[in-house]
Amino acid sequence: MNSHFRTLAETQTSSIPDASHAVVVLNTWFDCDETQRVFAPGAAVLSEASARLVADCARVLKHDGLLFVYGRPQELALWGEHLAGLRGDDWLMVFKYWFALDIDDSPRGETLAPSHVGLLLFGKARPGRRGPRFQLNLRTDAVRTPHLNCAACGKTLKDWGGKKHLMNPKGAALSDVWRDLPRRKLREPLIPGDVLARVAAMSLGDGRTGLHVIQDCTGR
Repeated sequence: MNSHFRTLAETQTSSIPDASHAVVVLNTWFDCDETQRVFAPGAAVLSEASARLVADCARVLKHDGLLFVYGRPQELALWGEHLAGLRGDDWLMVFKYWFALDIDDSPRGETLAPSHVGLLLFGKARPGRRGPRFQLNLRTDAVRTPHLNCAACGKTLKDWGGKKHLMNPKGAALSDVWRDLPRRKLREPLIPGDVLARVAAMSLGDGRTGLHVIQDCTGR
């Protein structure tokens, strides 16, 4: 799917050696037609199969490696809660970001339009070490977003306190809300190619490749 990532089904992860990948993208399964799904208080739990899968993804991650988890916000909070408690003899998972992806163009139902798909980011750190060495570049030209302009006057919405001439002509640094990618009707839970390409641009380099793990709906 993406030349920077090796794609595997979840059933294949057990054969991957420990601490062998710098970046892992876990593609969770979700029903694209359940955009209005609401959990009753206390009813939402991460399944045992999902817990085993995310633990396997953490296992194959190198120290100071990055684990991205793609999915619906309703379920993504459960994955994040479980990840925050994962640890081994010489590692633990540290929450870094929740990226909000405004890419879903599903029609509005009884609630607000479900445009938000989420991308969690955790790092694998050594306990007690100050300042984990996570390699994440949110300012590279490859992941910059176009400057926003006023619809009425056409001028940029920000002028950097009167120093507009210092604005990078290639765009603004990436934030944790992505509104610049094309919106589309999500017909399958597979992470879109442009999202995966952006993950590669901000986390991979020097010829490294990452691992893209796809959760199967039957093992959810």
